[in-house]
Amino acid sequence: MDLTACAADLNGAADLYAALRQSGVAASALPELIAACDGETRARLLSVDQGLLRAVLRRGAGLAATEAEAQVRRFLTGIRAAPLFRP
Repeated sequence: MDLTACAADLNGAADLYAALRQSGVAASALPELIAACDGETRARLLSVDQGLLRAVLRRGAGLAATEAEAQVRRFLTGIRAAPLFRP
């Protein structure tokens, strides 16, 4: 994977999440991808939680957002949500 070309696609992208999903870059290559971006895009990417960016890349590769996604989904479907505010 040519990270320089992927970084060029990210540079100036209005929707970085969509651009990341479409990049085809492995989540493990995120630091190298960020380093290959221009200064403005690098700053934008570094201002976002890196775990979220890895999850976006994993989703783009057709993987679960995290390795524990299935367990989290099972847990959430098994609990009763409480309202944050009552009218």
